[in-house]
Amino acid sequence: MKALGEIPSPQVIEDELVVVFTDGIANVRSCLLYSQGDLVARAMIHHPDLVSASSQSSRQNQIRNALSGLGSSEGDISKVIASVERVIFSDETHREMESVLRGHKEMRSSKDQVAGPESLAVSVADLPKERKKLRLLKSGDLAYLLDVLLRRLSEGLESPPPGIDSAGLTEEERVGTEGGEEPRPPESILPPTGLSDLEVARAVSRRARALTKRMVDQLRLASADHTRRAAAVLQLFAVIALVRELRHLDKTSRWKATGQLLVEDRDRRYLLDESLKHLLGSSSRMLEEIDIGDADTEEGTQLRVLLLWLAWDLGEELTDQLGRIWDAGELQAKLRANAMFLKLIPPIAQDAAARSELEQSISRTIRPSPEAALRASKWLVGHLKFGAAWARGVSDGTTLRVGGYCRVPGMVEEPRVVLEVSDSLVGFWDYDRIRSFARDRVVAVMPAADVS
Repeated sequence: MKALGEIPSPQVIEDELVVVFTDGIANVRSCLLYSQGDLVARAMIHHPDLVSASSQSSRQNQIRNALSGLGSSEGDISKVIASVERVIFSDETHREMESVLRGHKEMRSSKDQVAGPESLAVSVADLPKERKKLRLLKSGDLAYLLDVLLRRLSEGLESPPPGIDSAGLTEEERVGTEGGEEPRPPESILPPTGLSDLEVARAVSRRARALTKRMVDQLRLASADHTRRAAAVLQLFAVIALVRELRHLDKTSRWKATGQLLVEDRDRRYLLDESLKHLLGSSSRMLEEIDIGDADTEEGTQLRVLLLWLAWDLGEELTDQLGRIWDAGELQAKLRANAMFLKLIPPIAQDAAARSELEQSISRTIRPSPEAALRASKWLVGHLKFGAAWARGVSDGTTLRVGGYCRVPGMVEEPRVVLEVSDSLVGFWDYDRIRSFARDRVVAVMPAADVS
């Protein structure tokens, strides 16, 4: 705690004392304030970037080090996938998720046992807090990995904490400094590889295939073991986030020139189809595992966003008009896609932050052409309009038809997409199989209100 220097006349701007350090700001821990020679206060200086760095585990530093090679000019990015895979499926990560989820459930049960309030009055200031989503993972290796993949990877892995720029300046300190030299991107710390780009791309593709297969195996195990479900859902969250980043690289000139996709279409299709079956299917409903009571979780919302991005990346879209020339398999595939959008997109359409995340995910993985950007924009607008209409509620329709929507009062209240209609039975897609009910028990439904 030695003295580093003295500033005789600090500025006062709008009742704030502004102290400017010429150098060595990272070493400053406190400021002594004097008035007419008398000590009046000590101001403690907080350095969020240093605190964040010191709080990271050695595994988290390994995550950062590995991911810094993703998309760099050097390094074998197949090693990045291997490093991330070890984090996602490690025993420590599994224990971390179990502990967090158990803590939330215990907290919820303890709140349920609390006696009722003395008054039913509610402060208006508290109302917005009720809509805030719960975040299950706030610390630990997987939480750190997801934070990097979802929020900071696209901006450079050396991005500092919120409020601090790459030069270590706060927003106030940046005033009057705009237009300066752009910071250099972080250098890759992975060693150069002797492989050609095509050989690297093929290695990445093989590794990505193994990763998707392992993830689907985890989902199958979780379907049979209830205790594994929440962990599997969050692992899937990380896997799709990594696939999205690899697809972003697929669109860059370096990897596009190889002619080899870093994640093959068939592997992405396999991951999406199997994920939907286990997440939404009637036998497991695993996506519900990470929602706490009636409250949505941040991870649940972000997983829905990633699933919608993956559907868009594979060319899935809503089908309004059913073509007569389609065979049965093609028709069912398009109606199943409609069912997926019906389940996933209404909550996203109501959430401004989620809509923004979906738009950003799509914009980072489109081909760099005006035509592709226009198609992506139309896709986003049309599907969000569909989601907003269903988010407003459901009203009874008039006609049961293939491609329409239905529910079964007392049995299946959420709307489903009709796949089969006969004189006696109606079959609808329940995300993993067709369920059939007597026609007189099924009610046609439609959105409660159109969104113009």
